[in-house]
Amino acid sequence: MIRNFLLFGLLSVALWADLPPSLLNKIDPIGFPKESLSIYIRDVSSYEPLATLNELTSRTPASVEKLLTTYTALLELGEGYRWETKIYHDGVIENGLLNGNLIIRASGDPTLSTADVARIVEQIKAFGIYKISGNVIVDRTFFDVPTDNSSNFDENPYDPYNAMPDAMMFNERVVKLRVVPKEGGGADILQDFADRSFGIQNHIISTNEPCEAKNSTPNVNINNLGEYSSIDLGGYLSVNCGTKTVSKVLSQPYKSFFHALEDGFVKNGVEFKGLLEIKVPQSAKYLFSHYSKPLIEILAQTNKPSNNLLARQIFLTLGTNKFRQVSNIELSRQALQTTLIGRGLVEGELFVNNGSGLSRDSILSAKTLANVLHDGASNRGWRETLSVAGVDGTLKSRFSSSIAKSKAWMKSGTIKNVTNLAGYVEGKSGKLYEVVILCNNPQTSNGKMVANSVVEWVAGEL
Repeated sequence: MIRNFLLFGLLSVALWADLPPSLLNKIDPIGFPKESLSIYIRDVSSYEPLATLNELTSRTPASVEKLLTTYTALLELGEGYRWETKIYHDGVIENGLLNGNLIIRASGDPTLSTADVARIVEQIKAFGIYKISGNVIVDRTFFDVPTDNSSNFDENPYDPYNAMPDAMMFNERVVKLRVVPKEGGGADILQDFADRSFGIQNHIISTNEPCEAKNSTPNVNINNLGEYSSIDLGGYLSVNCGTKTVSKVLSQPYKSFFHALEDGFVKNGVEFKGLLEIKVPQSAKYLFSHYSKPLIEILAQTNKPSNNLLARQIFLTLGTNKFRQVSNIELSRQALQTTLIGRGLVEGELFVNNGSGLSRDSILSAKTLANVLHDGASNRGWRETLSVAGVDGTLKSRFSSSIAKSKAWMKSGTIKNVTNLAGYVEGKSGKLYEVVILCNNPQTSNGKMVANSVVEWVAGEL
């Protein structure tokens, strides 16, 4: 019996052989399977690791994949890169009339929104245009991607994290409806603009009951009819709940953009009675460009809340930038791998499926992630695009009462049977460490405990 116990103890030590004893004492009692765990810890000023475990084993990254996408974008595009939406026409402007079509040439701006449309309309008016006799033509050929609204990754296909990319992205492909229950029955459904690219059926029954259980949230059913979808809102909703917001992936973004533009014309006194056309114009005269925010700001919008749609848009932009042609998913994969391999950062297997991590096909090693973090360690702006432990993003409620609070800048990654964490941690010495923990196993709760313990060990011991 004693002999068996000693053998088990020796085997356990052997499995953790490249981990410091003080770290081993923290994570071994958790009982997470060693073969399902990869760890890599290194001082950013050194090339020698302080702790390693299965660092070259292929793992499913989930959203830590975004580290590869966003860092490659920083390298290839630069912090100040801005997406450009170009506005053209194909007619003549005279006496306030554009006698011709207005042309929108999209380039994949991930963050184009309703607020941007108002600015675009103001610029159109600045050219003396108060009436448009033709149509609005949207050129969305910058990306060669399917028109699918959803990735259908899981059982929630219409939730925002499943949104698919498009060159003419608008409002992140998400429709937001504000549901306001009314005294005496029913509810008002409000939008920021009259988006007629989808249908709404309103069957909500308002009540005076407490805002809880079945009376607290509208029932949502979506009828996906291909080119035209509809949303059915029903069930009971208490007036005590106030306004509820329903956010779903419902419509093609270029259609929503067109209706927002129509609404902007009405509000700003621009007469327009034309239609929406989707084609590549043969000739056009340049009017002006609308630019996105700088890339570094959009990287923070991507990494901190782990925005899949923004990551997909950035990923596709890599393909266009690298190969100077219409981008598709394969060109984007080549662009990312070419950059990372060219800098000597890839060790072990690497396949990045779509840039967001919402995939079970992507694979990488902890060592590759650590190398990317090492390469970017001197760029404080890059580090600050990551969630701060206990402060913001996906880590806002994680480490909130921990020694690691405000001392770790990290990207989390979670899908079924996967819970990962990678980024930078400041030790008690003030030194900065790159830390990667990849847990690929159904024991996700234990995996999260392991990751937290590793981060706290670095923050408290090194």
